[in-house]
Amino acid sequence: MKASRSIVILIIASLLAACGSQSGATPTVDVNAMYTAAAGTFVAEITQTAAAFTSTPQPTATDMPTADAASSNPIATDTQPAPPTEAVCDDAVFVRDATIPDGYNQLTPGQEFTKTWVLKNTGTCTWTADYQVVYGGYVDQMNGKLSNRIGVVVPPQAEIEVSIILVAPALSGEYAGYWRMANAAGSPFGEFFSVNIIIP
Repeated sequence: MKASRSIVILIIASLLAACGSQSGATPTVDVNAMYTAAAGTFVAEITQTAAAFTSTPQPTATDMPTADAASSNPIATDTQPAPPTEAVCDDAVFVRDATIPDGYNQLTPGQEFTKTWVLKNTGTCTWTADYQVVYGGYVDQMNGKLSNRIGVVVPPQAEIEVSIILVAPALSGEYAGYWRMANAAGSPFGEFFSVNIIIP
């Protein structure tokens, strides 16, 4: 704005000097013409300034750099191995039914039968002959003994067949009983295994 004022003053001074140089006559100053000339110069200067600002393109959102997914820092993942499972002395899992599969329906009311399961010693201790198959306390005992010694030695990771003698209920219907292993002290352990029969 200071430069514009200087230009206006210079234009006025030039006009006055030109008028004064004419033959001895008292100069007549056309103020409107001076304002018009000054305004024209001012507008031209403003136009040049605006052009200078608009001639340089401003960056747009699409010009901005974007993060490359491949160069980004990867998310930290837990690569630590899982802690080892604590070893258990007495443990057992059910492998399969050896006799009387679940849903068996060929027994008559009051019939005695032998149910046999295959189990696996998944603990770290050897089962002695005094380990037992014990009633699990659920649903139907079917006249089975509360405990039955296995009578053999079973090392870790070995499989064994265990059996109990049961009696089919006298009434028609579906019946189920659950059993499990117990150590020589009578403490139960491992998975439950079942007998499931249908009396027609």
